[in-house]
Amino acid sequence: MSSKYERELRDILMGNEDTLKRVTRTMDERSAKAYMTCIDKPFLIMRGAGSLGIDLFAYRNKLSFGIEEKSCGGDKLYFSSDDRLNEQHNVFEDYAERMGLAYVYAYRQKGFRGEKWSVYRTEKSRIVDVLSDKNDLPLIPQTVHGTRYLSYNDGLPLSKYIEILRGVLDE
Repeated sequence: MSSKYERELRDILMGNEDTLKRVTRTMDERSAKAYMTCIDKPFLIMRGAGSLGIDLFAYRNKLSFGIEEKSCGGDKLYFSSDDRLNEQHNVFEDYAERMGLAYVYAYRQKGFRGEKWSVYRTEKSRIVDVLSDKNDLPLIPQTVHGTRYLSYNDGLPLSKYIEILRGVLDE
């Protein structure tokens, strides 16, 4: 069963008007406008299944990429808190390397006003091959001890990611 946040992300990218109106209520105007562009230019979203599978696959024009959705009520989600997160990350890196897979992590901070989603790439994800400015999409950060974590403030806001993708797809 998918999480409500996975469904929310799916509905945002598929341009579901009701979801977009709900999630953009507390956003600044620029972020909300970027989200709303998904109404006219939506992505086809397919759900992946399996505990180590990618949650969603997004398709539009010449681009396809996997999305792994994570959410947390705290400030940061540390991969060390669950061995499965590290195992999953390693599987994705293997997919990226062997299959040329483009994928991102989408992180949603619970109980947060404004834009709640941020996006990250991993070292081997091929998503950077299709982006015009590779520096815009940050790597998953690590602590000084090498523990990966997700934090809204360290990622690229989803609205900016949508703007980047629109630039790539509408060329």
